[in-house]
Amino acid sequence: MNNRFDLKGIVILFFVTLTLTLGICSMGYAGGQEGGPEGATISGKRVFAMFTALLADIPDGSEHVTQAILGTCKQEPFVLGPLADIPIDPVNFDSIKAECEDENDTDCLRYYVVGEGGPPGCYSVPGGEDLIITRVIRFIRYESDFGAAIRAWVVLRKVELE
Repeated sequence: MNNRFDLKGIVILFFVTLTLTLGICSMGYAGGQEGGPEGATISGKRVFAMFTALLADIPDGSEHVTQAILGTCKQEPFVLGPLADIPIDPVNFDSIKAECEDENDTDCLRYYVVGEGGPPGCYSVPGGEDLIITRVIRFIRYESDFGAAIRAWVVLRKVELE
């Protein structure tokens, strides 16, 4: 009887430790402290999404950047795009990075604001809230069949700017 109690206690302790460890790891992965640019009020739940940008060659010899964000909020998929709010110019496409070096750095994904991008039913019934990329979880630059591309797994939150 005593051995059985010890085994039960060990199993319970193992599951409690596992649960706490996974909770702490997930907070560090895409949670924890998320700051924002000065003057921004960030609120609402975290929405995990994938940002994609493609630098495509146009037949007339020019280049064009097409961007979109695909995600899920409250188990409903959404697509935002093509995005005009995220100012990625074909000239500086190769210099885009995940994190900003300082508050004047505009060649980074973090803190980009997607105006009126909130999907319906996510933060409110009609949607249309301004969203901000508060965290870039993973950033990949690659060459697609159509040209240079960026794929980043990001966290979006509702933002109100002053």
